[in-house]
Amino acid sequence: MEIRQDPKAWQAGYEAGQAGRTPPPPPGVDGLAFYSGVIEGQAVRGKNVPQRESPAQVLQLPLETQVVLISCVKSKRTSPCAAGEMYISPLFGKMLAYAKSLRPRRIFILSAKYGLLDLKTVIEPYEQTLNKMRSSARAAWAQGVLAGLKEQIDLDRDHIVFLAGLRYRELLLPHIRHYSVPMEGMSFGRQLKWLAEQNHV
Repeated sequence: MEIRQDPKAWQAGYEAGQAGRTPPPPPGVDGLAFYSGVIEGQAVRGKNVPQRESPAQVLQLPLETQVVLISCVKSKRTSPCAAGEMYISPLFGKMLAYAKSLRPRRIFILSAKYGLLDLKTVIEPYEQTLNKMRSSARAAWAQGVLAGLKEQIDLDRDHIVFLAGLRYRELLLPHIRHYSVPMEGMSFGRQLKWLAEQNHV
């Protein structure tokens, strides 16, 4: 589930990160959203990353450069199966449909337990989420995911579309040159509505 964030707080943090500053969040501002913006702004500043593309711009990117990362969800099947079939929540189904509509070169799942997963990789059901992991465990998870990505794609050339919550992307973004987060800051209900609109459902 995506944690709802204040877009204005995120933008303030993003601008601070781009400027090379890490100030405390202003009084009354959503601190989580603010620091999320700071992290992504710093990634832009440090790697000279362009502004993130809008969903409409993503559709116009060369297909051979697009890679989609989808975060895992809690609702799963009860027996081993391919990763692309394991997650059975409405949100995951809509995210996967949208990812396929982009006709990307690759689609991967970000699993809290298994790390980077190809849709066809057979896995066991599990109960694990990054939202409850210690920061050291999340850092180790992110390093494993990055190592897997480097074997599969070009982090400096490929454009990565994140259909994933903050915890699943925050430690990856500083290492990725081109990316977009089309559902940034949306509530759970708004994500479902937006995906339905994109999928014409």
